Amino acid sequence: MIIKLNWLTTFNLELCWRAGLPVNSLVLIWKAQNPWTGLSDQLNDHLLHQLAGFYGCRCAAELIHVLLNLATYFIEQVVNTTSEELSNIAIEASVWDLEGTFPYYKVFENLSAPAK
Repeated sequence: MIIKLNWLTTFNLELCWRAGLPVNSLVLIWKAQNPWTGLSDQLNDHLLHQLAGFYGCRCAAELIHVLLNLATYFIEQVVNTTSEELSNIAIEASVWDLEGTFPYYKVFENLSAPAK
């Protein structure tokens, strides 16, 4: 559970910061890290092997992300950190539950995302 929590926390903080949402993500990550490698670090262990937080940062650093509100199944924002605007794009959104079924599936068409 701690690995999943570290991954989700780091992923969400980084993604919100890249989307321009008002969150002090870098301060939170900086305050959570110890300057001595591996003592309280959630990105690497004492042997410098990557932990879950590293992979959360790596996934959040992708160039295009879709922020889907799981309560309403509404696309809140398309985060585009490339240098070119995306226009006339289609997004296929599917939500899967733990039983292997998907209670929600929809294709959003003709969306656009400005460049950052």
